[in-house]
Amino acid sequence: MGFCRTYIETQEITAAIAVELLIDGMNLDGEWCRTHFHASQIDELNFALRLVKGKGSRIADFSPNEVTCFIVDHQDAQRIRKIPGFSQIDEEN
Repeated sequence: MGFCRTYIETQEITAAIAVELLIDGMNLDGEWCRTHFHASQIDELNFALRLVKGKGSRIADFSPNEVTCFIVDHQDAQRIRKIPGFSQIDEEN
């Protein structure tokens, strides 16, 4: 959210790239954005949603990836979205 604000205020391209990398790397979607952005952050939300909408266009034609330019398939996407350490806690109990 901070990089979204930075980009909106300064048009600094590195801030936009940081947001894009986060969205693609974590496979964030519109639902996640609407849940985590505060209602007062409408400009930030709209910027993030534009980047979410363009995730598919950032996958190179020669890439085997199906989800984002960083995430190969839907199984990978599910693993990434899990809370770190959650699996280990369940296995111990």
